[in-house]
Amino acid sequence: MKPSGEDQAAPAAGPWEECFQAAVQLALRAGQIIRKALTEEKRVSTKTSAADLVTETDHLVEDLIISELRERFPSHRFIAEEAAASGAKCVLTHSPTWIIDPIDGTCNFVHRFPTVAVSIGFAVRQEVRVWPGSPGPLPGLPLAILPFCLQPLCAWFAVCPVP
Repeated sequence: MKPSGEDQAAPAAGPWEECFQAAVQLALRAGQIIRKALTEEKRVSTKTSAADLVTETDHLVEDLIISELRERFPSHRFIAEEAAASGAKCVLTHSPTWIIDPIDGTCNFVHRFPTVAVSIGFAVRQEVRVWPGSPGPLPGLPLAILPFCLQPLCAWFAVCPVP
């Protein structure tokens, strides 16, 4: 089922429109993977504490997002939650940098509580260019998410419950 208004997503203005569109496409693809995995058995590990969880799906989604973005934007840098937890160097420079949390709400995901998000941010010259989030209007319900651009920043807006 296609969320209502999906074809109405406004592109980001200016030179970062291609980045905006890539993030939207990848967030939607990642969301499909997460929704499918939500009801499946999960292999869960801990990172810094018993409450700091990571799953194979976290790694799968993060790898998908980074590999696709790296292919489209080879000069861009990445700061990603699971890579950072594995010891990858994470430095925000003046270079275009993607900031990724593949499953924001892994604890909810592990317990099959469908309140999670794919968080993809983008910074240039150490300033976020697009995608600071905002809460959806239907708290507690699984939602399909659509971005709507509010120049120069974009807000994520929940548009409909997921069946």
